Amino acid sequence: MESIWVIGLMSGTSLDGIDAAYIKTDGVQVEELGPGLTVPYEPSFRAALFDLLQNPLSANKTTLEQDLTDRHTHVVRQLINQTGIQPRLVGFHGQTIFHRPHTETSKAQTVQIGDGQRMANDLGIPVVYDFRQNDVAEGGEGAPLVPIFHQALVHDLPKPVAFVNVGGVSNITVITGKGLYAGDTGPGGALIDDWMQKKAGVSYDKNGEMAASGIVHHRLVEQWLQHPFFDRDLPKSLDRQTFYHCLDDCEQLNTADGAATLTTLTAKVIIKALLPYPEIQTLILTGGGRHNLFLRKGLGEVSCVQTAEDFGWNGDLIEAQAFAYLAMRSHRNLPLSFPTTTGTSKPVSGGRVAYPR
Repeated sequence: MESIWVIGLMSGTSLDGIDAAYIKTDGVQVEELGPGLTVPYEPSFRAALFDLLQNPLSANKTTLEQDLTDRHTHVVRQLINQTGIQPRLVGFHGQTIFHRPHTETSKAQTVQIGDGQRMANDLGIPVVYDFRQNDVAEGGEGAPLVPIFHQALVHDLPKPVAFVNVGGVSNITVITGKGLYAGDTGPGGALIDDWMQKKAGVSYDKNGEMAASGIVHHRLVEQWLQHPFFDRDLPKSLDRQTFYHCLDDCEQLNTADGAATLTTLTAKVIIKALLPYPEIQTLILTGGGRHNLFLRKGLGEVSCVQTAEDFGWNGDLIEAQAFAYLAMRSHRNLPLSFPTTTGTSKPVSGGRVAYPR
């Protein structure tokens, strides 16, 4: 099948804005990584999304979904106008507002807002959206979905290779000669960002500078590491709010010590997730957390750490590129997720296609 230009859209658990990126692909090979852009959310809209996370059944949900969709549509138009490239397909992840992993008594649940039909009508371009529900219906956790794109990116690199995406939640992809393994590792930047917003009125800890000036309270870190989530093997997933109690535990700490302690937790859980794969030759950091130098220092015992930029990629756009790739795979009914990446009963495709009316 021919390769086409597809735009992927991502708004992650960090709630910081919209990433949009082109790739040219047939859903198997990535022929070209095209241009992209990031458009931050203004504080008032980010706050409204954060409030929706606390109350996913809010009466404001429909209005926010339309607003979120229109913002993404505007970013697509902006990218098309900047590049002059006409995409034939758009992959629209939407915004996750609720995620509950498997428990002993219930299946996973995941909810994303984003009106793919509204976007397709406005753009006049087919839009693939609602990527996660088919995975859940087949017994999966609904996340993470990006690993198959990671595998396509590193097809020429010696194996095994691992990606660690440090967004609001951190997740890992391990690509070996025998298979593809993935899952969430634990908190990423969300706790740190929310702590900084609460204590310092800023949206994140730039370069980890606040954390670097603080003292790590190791007793708290060890206490948090006793959570049963960390005893589970991959694949597994996590809701952004699961470890929100950590912020309460830090309440008596100053801003710097809280940042240092929460960032250390993020580093520790990544290292713990890597322990079953000591043979990894390359660890590639993506997502906003790769800029946090205190976090990078915390990963120091992992000797093979590099960033996406070391390979000529834009680490801020990889998830948007991934949803362009997944949109094309969905269009071709190719698998998006696998038993070893989300826990599905079998490899499954997913996504719904909205055609312009």
